[in-house]
Amino acid sequence: MLNQQNNGDEQRNMFIAMGLSVLLLMVWMTFFGPQPPTQEELAAQREAAELAKTDDPFAQNDGSATVSSSGVVALEGTESRDFALAGATRAPVTDEAIQGTISLKGGVIDDILLPRFNNELHPASGNVELLQPANTDKAYFVEMGWINRDVDISQVPNLDTQWNALSDGLTRDQPMTLVYESESLSFERSFEILDDYLVKVTQKVTNKSDDTVTLAPYARTKRVGEVKTEGNWLVWEGTVGHADGSLQRIHYNDLEGVTETVGSVGGWTGFTDKYWLTAVMPFTQQELISVSTQGFLENRAQHKTTGILYSDLKIAPGSSEQAESLVYIGAKEVFRLDDYSEQYG
Repeated sequence: MLNQQNNGDEQRNMFIAMGLSVLLLMVWMTFFGPQPPTQEELAAQREAAELAKTDDPFAQNDGSATVSSSGVVALEGTESRDFALAGATRAPVTDEAIQGTISLKGGVIDDILLPRFNNELHPASGNVELLQPANTDKAYFVEMGWINRDVDISQVPNLDTQWNALSDGLTRDQPMTLVYESESLSFERSFEILDDYLVKVTQKVTNKSDDTVTLAPYARTKRVGEVKTEGNWLVWEGTVGHADGSLQRIHYNDLEGVTETVGSVGGWTGFTDKYWLTAVMPFTQQELISVSTQGFLENRAQHKTTGILYSDLKIAPGSSEQAESLVYIGAKEVFRLDDYSEQYG
């Protein structure tokens, strides 16, 4: 009789414990568990997916083929670094973490050294040359621009456009702004060093015409030529980023023939090597973007690009619009990347 009573008490206690567990789980899910997306978030996801349908979004900014001093079209990778640096007007970049120049032809970041790191252990080996101009054998640069939607393409700057600098260079204490005027539009491109390896780029356009125009800003990184990798499965080398809530990456050896575009609310993308990272991202992670990655063969050279395209901006007559991006160019220092992750989401 006593055993039957004890068994009944144990069963009752077990059912009570199970009920309390279910109740606690329901309370936790209600207040702390993953919440269904709001109507605003769903709408943003749909808009990002629509934006991702753009085919080859960066092509029109490439400009004409590069012509060498001999007057013939230059093949990719045929110029020395010194010759390429001498071929365009440049503004100096002077900082304790990055040094080099920004080309005023195209307004691109294409000449960056890392003064804290040498190519080899011996100091005489020289600093690591992370970014290099186009048409060198290690072409690697960051470019920004605007995709034309409904205006004459000649009114929009490309990689052949000559910009004017409003200051004598870029430092940690001195931002630099480049300007370019076409017949109907006025453009500004401002660079600001926020911290080690981190540059903020603001692109602004003003409509001087009598009609509303539509443009889409973008930022991307590009590499030309073969990239030598470590061949170590422990180290990822290739594109890397985050879009649409997931990791996005493609190894350098698998990029040829790739055309991949992902719509996203916020995100980032770039190229990573064993020790170095070059990446672009919107300054505000609530921005609707598409992350586009491509690999193709042109002029007998391998081209690799990955970048972000923002939503179309409609610019009324006499008004201005702008887009803000962050560019990371430097060493993969985990503590620094973690810090920037917290700061910029």
